[in-house]
Amino acid sequence: MGQIELAILKAAQAGGYLEKLPEDPEDIIKEANFYLAEATKAYEEDGMKGDKAIKEIINLGKKLGAQTDEEIFGSDKPEVFRGLPVPENPRHDPTPLPVDFTELSPKEIRRLHAEYNAYAARARWMLAVTTNKLAGVVHLRDAEYRSAYKQIHEDNVEKKLTQPLLEAAAKQTEEYVKLDNKASIYQTDVNSYKALAEIYVGNVERLSREWTMRQDEDRNH
Repeated sequence: MGQIELAILKAAQAGGYLEKLPEDPEDIIKEANFYLAEATKAYEEDGMKGDKAIKEIINLGKKLGAQTDEEIFGSDKPEVFRGLPVPENPRHDPTPLPVDFTELSPKEIRRLHAEYNAYAARARWMLAVTTNKLAGVVHLRDAEYRSAYKQIHEDNVEKKLTQPLLEAAAKQTEEYVKLDNKASIYQTDVNSYKALAEIYVGNVERLSREWTMRQDEDRNH
């Protein structure tokens, strides 16, 4: 991770757009994304198609877009994220939550509370990871759309294609369709993780209320 991003910064430096390469890996990725966005804008909107550095940065950006999702947007498997522990994926079969809590012992309530709290934490983490992936794919898809739209318009100036036709053609490129399908999958995952997180949090709250109610009953007897 980071080799293409470093190459983007070296291209920007060679073109006179960057003075010094950052050393921190996170800064390299952040700066590479910035220069890739600026190069795309300069190529599409500012008429800098002849600039060697701009063209090289854009070509490197296409290679970056071809990498796996984990390489682009981060894996959902790290144990630590910027020094903070990541909620682990449960390694055992989930314990079904009974509808009726009255037959549960105090020990079982505490165990289920801890278990479903862990599920809620994991679901929230996966929701954050997947939301970030969705945002990244949408960004790449929209960039592909703008680039395709401009290229199709320039290639068909004499045909005088209407805006609806240009928009439709830009959304039919192989890369756009691939990214759009991926965005749809991530959106479905986001919706599912969001629902699971809400369900698990609700389960934890129910177990907490049951525990509190029993504690109050014990004190009143």
